[in-house]
Amino acid sequence: MILGRVAPGRLISGFPTLRRTLTVLLATTGLFSPCSSIAEPGPSWESLPWEERIGAAWFRNQADAGDAEAQYRLGEIYESGLGEPGSKPDDAIGWYRKAAAQGHARAAFRLAHLLEQQPGQEKTAAEAYRQASLAGLSEAIYNLARLYRDGAGVQQDQRWSARLYRQAYGAGVTRAALDLAQLALVGAGRDEVVALAWALRAQDEGLPGGAELAENLGALLDAEQRQAAERLSQRLPRPEPRS
Repeated sequence: MILGRVAPGRLISGFPTLRRTLTVLLATTGLFSPCSSIAEPGPSWESLPWEERIGAAWFRNQADAGDAEAQYRLGEIYESGLGEPGSKPDDAIGWYRKAAAQGHARAAFRLAHLLEQQPGQEKTAAEAYRQASLAGLSEAIYNLARLYRDGAGVQQDQRWSARLYRQAYGAGVTRAALDLAQLALVGAGRDEVVALAWALRAQDEGLPGGAELAENLGALLDAEQRQAAERLSQRLPRPEPRS
């Protein structure tokens, strides 16, 4: 037996109720939730620095002159609903777009998050997430992984999704461990030992649902498979602390 590998279908054939059980397990841990993207907390009045509290006009001249940081900050103000009279949160999209066009990664991330909520904008959102992910934003990498998993705005590619989830996990997005467990269970190249390894890692990280998934999934495997999963979990790279 190759360590960490299980022949596809081995467990399914031995446990007629496994597929239904796994579906229940994934549902109870929230792994199938369509709203599983990461979004930074929206800007609020209390969290804004003093210069932003004086209003959008403070940044407007700099933003109109093409300053990317001012455009991003102005987008935050509009998104928070603190813009000029008659403005609306959707106006933030235009300013985020201008800043992102100049290479502002955080603006690209906020732009993608807002576009995702608009019908028909999935492809543009994916492009903005890709821009932010190339700049190293771990949240963007995680959300881009979800889009590839679901085929939203991009061609579905679960293997690439898994690679991005691992990258996000290594960058400190620990919840990616649960997503990797899901992909190992129901995605391309199903491997229940790998799924348990990531579930154990989710348990170690203290993620909600991680311990339950690890316990219930482990009960469906034999002793040899559980031991292989435990060894594999110990060898998985540890995430870097998020700043």
